Amino acid sequence: MATKKTCLYPGCDLPVKTRGLCNSHYQGARAAIAKGDATEEDLIARNLMTPKREKQKFQHDAFLLGSAVTGQANEIVETVAETVETLEPETAKEPSLFA
Repeated sequence: MATKKTCLYPGCDLPVKTRGLCNSHYQGARAAIAKGDATEEDLIARNLMTPKREKQKFQHDAFLLGSAVTGQANEIVETVAETVETLEPETAKEPSLFA
């Protein structure tokens, strides 16, 4: 079972929201950096903030146009359709509303 991460600020047991800090302490760190009272590098070096993560590229290839995954899905659909036609040629045709 995964354990929930808690804020890096000493004595704080709140869950992590951003960069290793709870929301309150993250906002406080941002304010201190904006005022010039601290730097990100200093906070990271003192283990009071985690470094920024690299922006992640879109990982779900199935949603990308022309992806191999999409092609595989199309092939599966075609194979299933052909199998249905082979097994039941009369019932594979479109049903008529007025049969």
